[in-house]
Amino acid sequence: MIRFLSPWWLLLVLAVLALVGGYVWMQLRRKTYAVRFSNVSMLARIAPKAPGWRRHLAATAFLLCMLVLSTGMAKPSADVRVPAGAGDDHPRAGRVAVDAGHRRDAEPHRRLEGGREAVRQ
Repeated sequence: MIRFLSPWWLLLVLAVLALVGGYVWMQLRRKTYAVRFSNVSMLARIAPKAPGWRRHLAATAFLLCMLVLSTGMAKPSADVRVPAGAGDDHPRAGRVAVDAGHRRDAEPHRRLEGGREAVRQ
């Protein structure tokens, strides 16, 4: 099950949706503004061809990045059950080694060997 540790950040998705609505509204308004010219046939000759889908590429990339950012800020997490006794064979099994040694004069390789011995036990 997926849950969010900071779900309030998901409110930014509403802001992204508002930006999408504003962008669509601006594109529709752009078409109605072009029709305001008195001679539409002359407009077709003097106006450059529309760039098509490439015109929307930057805005789409920006809005997708904002959507991913707002979802990531909500800190999604998932609980995963690892079967008992799976050990090293399971792809999600892992080990945590904590160095609790307080001696500053200890040699690094000795501390690593001590950690390896503790994991083996």
